[in-house]
Amino acid sequence: MQQRKSTFSVLFFIKRKKLLKNGDAPVYVRVTIDGRFLEISMKRGVNPKTWNEKRQRSTGRDRLSLELNDYLDDTLARILKIHQRFIDEKKLINPKTILDAYAGRIRTSEDAP
Repeated sequence: MQQRKSTFSVLFFIKRKKLLKNGDAPVYVRVTIDGRFLEISMKRGVNPKTWNEKRQRSTGRDRLSLELNDYLDDTLARILKIHQRFIDEKKLINPKTILDAYAGRIRTSEDAP
């Protein structure tokens, strides 16, 4: 019996209706696996005028925008690495386990000394 291939995606987005006190929109990440998703705040904000929905990045050229984009790139790389590690170790894969590993709430074999 062949195992069914699952779907996996990572999306960065902002919540324009929940602006921070400084006027920035909070940035969130959503992990979706087989239609089930979980989203968490990235604890970062961005000027809504500089957010590109399609690229899921800030279009600003200032230092803060460039740092945010670098942070999002690093976050995506970490999440993809965690997902691949879970596949390799044949662990249960769902949005919660992926984001728990990202946040450091569960240990993985790579974390072991």
